Amino acid sequence: MYNVSLCFIIKRNSIIFTPFYSSDTFFTPIRPKTSVLYCIAVELIVLTLIFTLIRFTVLANLSASDLNKFNSFSQWFGLFTYFPDYIKTYFLPVYLSIIHPLKETFPHSFSALLFCIVISISLCMLCLYTMRKKYIYSLGLGWFMLGLLPVSGIIPLKFPFAERYIYIPSLGLSFICAGYFAYVFCIYRNVPEKTHRIPRIGCLALFSLLIVLSIDRTADWKTDFSLWKATYKTTPNSPVVLYSLGKIFQDTNRLNKAEKAYRRAIALNEAYLAPYMNLAVIYIDEKRFGNALSVNAEILKRDPYCAIAHFNNAIIYKELNKKEMELSSYTKAIESDPHFTPAYSALASYYMKQNDSAKALETLSSGINKNHSWIEGYKQFYSYAVKSGNRSAFEAVIKQGIQSNPSSKELRLLYLKFNAEN
Repeated sequence: MYNVSLCFIIKRNSIIFTPFYSSDTFFTPIRPKTSVLYCIAVELIVLTLIFTLIRFTVLANLSASDLNKFNSFSQWFGLFTYFPDYIKTYFLPVYLSIIHPLKETFPHSFSALLFCIVISISLCMLCLYTMRKKYIYSLGLGWFMLGLLPVSGIIPLKFPFAERYIYIPSLGLSFICAGYFAYVFCIYRNVPEKTHRIPRIGCLALFSLLIVLSIDRTADWKTDFSLWKATYKTTPNSPVVLYSLGKIFQDTNRLNKAEKAYRRAIALNEAYLAPYMNLAVIYIDEKRFGNALSVNAEILKRDPYCAIAHFNNAIIYKELNKKEMELSSYTKAIESDPHFTPAYSALASYYMKQNDSAKALETLSSGINKNHSWIEGYKQFYSYAVKSGNRSAFEAVIKQGIQSNPSSKELRLLYLKFNAEN
């Protein structure tokens, strides 16, 4: 039973450990008692409830509260829509991808959804039928379907279907496979030795194929570029994939390819703002300020409160020596996102260049009050306070910083430096 717990927690290894546990149980001459299977099922259900509780309490995503809510009723049919894909992924892991094309769900594709629902209901009926004959099949099928419920579409997910979602549910399919192999080998136990070769050769061929596919897939994960390139082959029309490829091109200074990738991502989904932002950065780096302003205008047309777009505009106006528009853009960036610390830092620098140290320190103080763990803000405040001779202001701020960040060595060293200079 502890083996099952281990393979449940180590999700990536569940497919490997579970057949060993199951085969060890079902190849023994003494048939296991039904209570053992019930104990396994209860253990797995309890672990699921514990992990679910942790997910929505300790690991709750406060910055994305929508993920802690429920989808609309029509989106609850995602499980049925992708149910055949999960089974296919387990038994035939080909065309693997970290991002899969989206499917239309209820009510847009009712016929396909109805077909998937029929398959799911049939498997549930089969689960109930086999419960009276072979508990391992019932347990495995039941666990597979219960394991898919958290990713069924009831709770909002970034991707409605992903291969990693099958890690825990595959535990049930592994039970079924182990029970089936035990059944097959028991059938051939009292037949001539030559007949044994049929299932053994079949299993060997299957396992060899899976090994080859696994080795081939590991090559895709060697680097970020190889992974996204492989993903692009299976999902060439995904804006997310194109954006990720463009980001790699941008980071490696292949700006022409990055620009093409971003533009194609935008063409596929004009509401997807991430490619716009990176495209504007490319234009800024290449001093193509007119193009950058046009891209930022498109962003702000779709999201007027995009702090990064306002901040990028401020950088452009700084290069063009348009001080009033630069100041206005910094202000809009802070108003759009009061926790966007780069805007506070740049605005303080702007005021210092205008010989207005009081406003510079006031700006940094506002940024620190919004984010008490902003270490760079404390350092910048110290630098400006020393330059302006306003050391008393820094003493109050640094004490607040140490109180909010008691484990920060940088702030303590900065405080010691401040006291030494005084």
